[in-house]
Amino acid sequence: MACKDSAYTGLVGINAHDDMSLYGPGSFFKLQVSWKDADMLELAVSASNGRYTGYTEVYDTEGSLYHLAEGLAAFPGKEQVLVYEAGLKAGYAFCGLKFYLVHPAGSIGWK
Repeated sequence: MACKDSAYTGLVGINAHDDMSLYGPGSFFKLQVSWKDADMLELAVSASNGRYTGYTEVYDTEGSLYHLAEGLAAFPGKEQVLVYEAGLKAGYAFCGLKFYLVHPAGSIGWK
């Protein structure tokens, strides 16, 4: 079942773009649900620092992605670092994200 234009996709989609970021013009991060069924989601993940760009597609569960969304909504709070991983590091596809506080005023970095 495709997720295009569904309320579900909008709920879990993350799209960050900031031309004034630490990495300069053209940097972005995009996480999009491209497919889902009753048990799994397929995520399309792309990011760029303005010079280099990466893309992967990984499978994850709704609960894991919901946990990431809750963590981002509360960030930064008690936790100063938020880590999300999907797929297998030694497998076909892997996505590892680390969100951290760059400045106490609230600037967030990710890698």
